[in-house]
Amino acid sequence: YERDLREQRTSRWSGGAKWLLFAATGALALASFGLAMDGGTLLALMLVLLFHEMGHFVAMRWAGYADLKVFFLPFLGAAVSGRHERPTLRQELIVLYAGPLPGLVLGVAALFVIGPETPLAPWWRELATLAIVLNALNLLPIHPLDGGKVFELLLLAPWPALAFAARLAGMAAPALLAPS
Repeated sequence: YERDLREQRTSRWSGGAKWLLFAATGALALASFGLAMDGGTLLALMLVLLFHEMGHFVAMRWAGYADLKVFFLPFLGAAVSGRHERPTLRQELIVLYAGPLPGLVLGVAALFVIGPETPLAPWWRELATLAIVLNALNLLPIHPLDGGKVFELLLLAPWPALAFAARLAGMAAPALLAPS
């Protein structure tokens, strides 16, 4: 077990493997999201997801995370993964907020800047609105959203059983909220 754990800590993905993961999952996400939306909305969604995850990526790199990978989750969204032996609470919070907050601020700012004479104004408004909605939803205190992870770190960390129950509730929430 110790040897496997040590190997996990030191193993790294090659740059080519990371790009392949990004490209393959991006293509799958395009195909999955493309089933329900037109090309303009699909492009806006992919840009919002990528901007959000790049915020996490930059913060993780700043905080000293290793072996960072950005990938898409078909039908769901996108994610960044990496390893850190013992991130501080401050580092974890910065990493969690670095995805939704810049996207939310940029989306709100864009709505005020985009004038009717702006080329592609309707698409830019759609992009800004999508950025606001997705990043605001991501701040909800529901696991596995960023807001749910913040909620767990700040309020549930002393009670692992309660944190686990909150994770289960977060996973069950979409099924409970779906129309019957």
